[in-house]
Amino acid sequence: MTDQPTDDTDVWSRPTIYFVGPGAQFSNVVLRTVETELNGPTRRVPDLNALRFAFSVETASRAAPRMVLVHISQVKDLLHDLRMAADYLPRGPLAVAFEEDQAARALFGRECDDLLRWQLSLLPMNTNITNWIRLLQLIESGGHYVPPEVMGGRARPAASAEPPVSQIGSGAGFASPNGATNAQDALTPREAEVLSMAAAGSPNKMIANQLQLSEHTVKLYMHRIIGKLGVKNRTEAAIWYHRNDQHG
Repeated sequence: MTDQPTDDTDVWSRPTIYFVGPGAQFSNVVLRTVETELNGPTRRVPDLNALRFAFSVETASRAAPRMVLVHISQVKDLLHDLRMAADYLPRGPLAVAFEEDQAARALFGRECDDLLRWQLSLLPMNTNITNWIRLLQLIESGGHYVPPEVMGGRARPAASAEPPVSQIGSGAGFASPNGATNAQDALTPREAEVLSMAAAGSPNKMIANQLQLSEHTVKLYMHRIIGKLGVKNRTEAAIWYHRNDQHG
């Protein structure tokens, strides 16, 4: 079986979904499934250097990439190139694929601001194929997806047995019911800033303007805050803030 399910002539002439990473994670079966379900060509390259080279070849004749999926093992280089405004990266949908929730939580906790800034979706590979294809379609259409279990809090040692978050704001987040101090410590400085403004009654649009963020990014911050505090909604988050601000 060849490395690429679609021949190169077809790849250059049609919008292509690129997979960046090892074949062990992005197998030919995965690529062929995507070609069938999303009705278009795919191409796998081993790393970002190869992607840069691929995008530099026959520039005039090739179609713009349809979507680029980068394996989490390549994310350090991806973020570096985004910070450097590398011109080879597409303006279309970008996603980071991962197999282990713990690794994705660690990435989101460490690089949250940049992931939100560049609208990098996090795509789980450890889900059933139907859900996975739907997530691909969502990302391709311009949606920004981060799994709730990834947004629920920073990665913690396995011994802590942190429960997974089944949905955003479900209450199964970082903090225990009596863990106000731990929850407060779990918030990043920017999350604490967003929470304080929300608790003061500022709507998302005002928060976005003052912090020079998009409203979408503010909403994602609020989802993270709600998950970390273990509350159900924005109102409960504001109540939590006032209680702990006054008595903390």
